[in-house]
Amino acid sequence: MNLFKKISIGFFIIAIAYCLSMLIFITVRYFFNENAEMISAFGAVLSAIGSFFAALIALYLFNGWRITEDHKTKNNHINNSVTCFLKLQDAIKASSQQGMEIHSLCVLQNFSFNERTKILILISTLQAEISFILREFTLHIQMFSTVGNENALGGQFEEVIDRLNSNMFEKYNHLAFVTRDKSPQQILDSLQIYTEYLNDHVVLELHKKIIIEMTKKSKAVS
Repeated sequence: MNLFKKISIGFFIIAIAYCLSMLIFITVRYFFNENAEMISAFGAVLSAIGSFFAALIALYLFNGWRITEDHKTKNNHINNSVTCFLKLQDAIKASSQQGMEIHSLCVLQNFSFNERTKILILISTLQAEISFILREFTLHIQMFSTVGNENALGGQFEEVIDRLNSNMFEKYNHLAFVTRDKSPQQILDSLQIYTEYLNDHVVLELHKKIIIEMTKKSKAVS
């Protein structure tokens, strides 16, 4: 039920209560011969009852509005999380182009310090972009769990991200380490491990364990 319907019902109830009050008031005046004190006292009682029901209806309408807004905010954070996930996918897909560039550097006969520096710049740029998107992703998950009262589920999501982040950094650090002084083939082998983890674990697990579960919690607000 949307807010307009709730307000309409509220006004309808108030109108009925007012009509009944007036009917009772007129009846009392008739039977008690318009006794001033009786009418005044009864009028005060009716006024108090009317105020009570008006406050009750206002509280009901406010609560309905708050629930509606919470649903909208919750769904906004779900949508933003999905958007972050798609950005992450695009960044990881773009890493294939960087992988090709790194491969072309590693096969150079005069592979030297300059090539190693270029590779370090490429992989550090990719890692920084992925880390930034994951931080943004985590922020929306935290807001989703807070607004939607999904603290337990949000905690599970953050555990998944923390584990993936930890393993990803481990593979990135190894790649950066071998890039400094190991052979080009070792660099390529480490690069393959790193990129495969991004595609086969980070993307798939985020989709399976977080995105799918979050979208199940998305409810259309009527």
